[in-house]
Amino acid sequence: MLCVWWDWKGIVHYELLSSNQIINSELYCEQLQRLQQAIERKRPELINRRDVVFYQRSTTHIFDNSVKITKAWLGSFNASTV
Repeated sequence: MLCVWWDWKGIVHYELLSSNQIINSELYCEQLQRLQQAIERKRPELINRRDVVFYQRSTTHIFDNSVKITKAWLGSFNASTV
């Protein structure tokens, strides 16, 4: 499975999971932390912006912990979880 995060400039971060790996809450939270590091490295101009929107599509692997982590690292950003 290929997991991809992108913005208007292109791909920010991606991970290729092995065929026997499943996405659970723990893995997803780890991915969000790696995404944050990628944003800090590749899109530093986004770190202090107030109008950044993070869209997270609801699926079975999104649990309360991932939503809390997302909102915590986005800080004052406009976080949207749908």
